[in-house]
Amino acid sequence: MAGAFGRNDGSSNVQTISKAIAYTQGNGAVVTVGQLPAGAIVLRGTIAVTEAFNAGTANTAIVGPTTDTDGYATALALGTIGNIAFDEMATTNDQYLTTEQTIVATLTLSGTAPTTGAGFVVVEYMVPAN
Repeated sequence: MAGAFGRNDGSSNVQTISKAIAYTQGNGAVVTVGQLPAGAIVLRGTIAVTEAFNAGTANTAIVGPTTDTDGYATALALGTIGNIAFDEMATTNDQYLTTEQTIVATLTLSGTAPTTGAGFVVVEYMVPAN
């Protein structure tokens, strides 16, 4: 199922798109979090891990637009419960979107096959009022 569609509601309010992730999606899964409108500014994001991922070697995710899939987050650890903040936001050049962009999360769940793992990718954004 496709992710959420972000919108420009003309208010400059902070808005979100989000998408559930789970170990059942498998190693290398590219999960569409949603689409953001042209003019959006990505403020921050997190992966809210609600059940720790337990693959044998790696339990990580990257997040970004399809033009730079690790533009917001690189190798976020999913092996513990908590809110794992996007780690590339201070230096990314992908925060201002001049065109509509699809945001994706790519899972790396390698080694022994995982039997647990769930959470939500959450992206906060706003569209400035003119």
